[in-house]
Amino acid sequence: MAARRHHRRRVVAGLSGLFVLMLAATGCGSLVSSQARPGQRPRTGGPAPGASGAPTNLDPALGLLLGAPVYDGDFADPYVLVDNGRYFAYATNTKGANIPVLMTSGGGSGQYFGDAFPSLPSWSTPGFVWAPAVYAVAGQYVLYYTTHVNATGRQCLSRAVAPTPVGPFSDTSSQPLVCQADLGGTIDPSLVADPGGQAWLLFKNDGNCCGITTSLWSQELSPDGLSVVGTPAKLLSADQPWEGGLIEAPSMVTNNGTYYLFYSANAWDSENYAIGYATCTSISGPCTKPADSPWMTSTALAKGPGGQEFYAAVGQLFIVYHGWTPGEIGYSNGGERRLYLDSIRIVDGRPIRVGSEQVTFAIVLAVATASLALGIVVAFIALVIRHRRRRRRLHSATSHHASP
Repeated sequence: MAARRHHRRRVVAGLSGLFVLMLAATGCGSLVSSQARPGQRPRTGGPAPGASGAPTNLDPALGLLLGAPVYDGDFADPYVLVDNGRYFAYATNTKGANIPVLMTSGGGSGQYFGDAFPSLPSWSTPGFVWAPAVYAVAGQYVLYYTTHVNATGRQCLSRAVAPTPVGPFSDTSSQPLVCQADLGGTIDPSLVADPGGQAWLLFKNDGNCCGITTSLWSQELSPDGLSVVGTPAKLLSADQPWEGGLIEAPSMVTNNGTYYLFYSANAWDSENYAIGYATCTSISGPCTKPADSPWMTSTALAKGPGGQEFYAAVGQLFIVYHGWTPGEIGYSNGGERRLYLDSIRIVDGRPIRVGSEQVTFAIVLAVATASLALGIVVAFIALVIRHRRRRRRLHSATSHHASP
């Protein structure tokens, strides 16, 4: 009997362990807040150098279903441009490219076109080219990017143009497009259009470089996208504990007249990096954070998610973002910021990751299946015990009648 009790305890413990493991896959658990710190992101390996247009593997199905990386390589701060049925993905600089670019027409294959922006303007230095965004306008393509300003040592925004989405982009400017020098500089450009189709630029003042509050801003672009109009509007500032004193990487989507401003926060090279959002009445604000916690934290397969951007395709809204592979967080630990993909729905005014819904459904289904299995095991054990007791009673009764 003691052996049977021990066996039942082992069954329950095993199923409980499975449940805990499944919960870990959703990224549940407390978020440890840490003070974000300034730091230059080093150039990383990125896509392997090769001929322009070289084939490369992509796995969007695995990313959408399981939350796994869709590209096997470092591809930080991703941005996706949808152009004539093709998808162009751009990323922060790597050792082999100032702006690496991938292209796919769908499915599990793509092409790597190398460096879309091989030469920087004379006032800048390679090595700190971050967070690209690309705008198709007036028969050409405008690249917005973060880069180092030699004269001041700050990171600021500039723009370059090209005849095709894969470049080569060229920047003939003599100075940055946007540079909030008194606020630490300007980084992380993103694009959003108002109801009339007018494009706006989103960005962050790089205050964490020098002890200044970090905020997110918007400013209207000229019709050709080559200059900004008016003055920037402040949208949000870092003011919640989980943000660690830093917010960055703004991106915006609209739904039924509401503007959803997403952003990344906390230390970029840690598991504490996460994604939050605010709702705004217009592209120029005002904006309000609806919660005092992040919208997306680490998952089982993506640690420290951030650098998010959005694009629409096939009637759906998609999010691309980067994250560290588990166990390899930070470049000093051999990590890479991989490319991830998910789809988004707005439900009752709240953005929801469809992938997280799938994980939640899978957990409920697995727990229900495990509970049913446990019930069957317990019922079977009880039936066996009852059957053995009945046999012992019959055997005892037979032995009693057979005795002289």
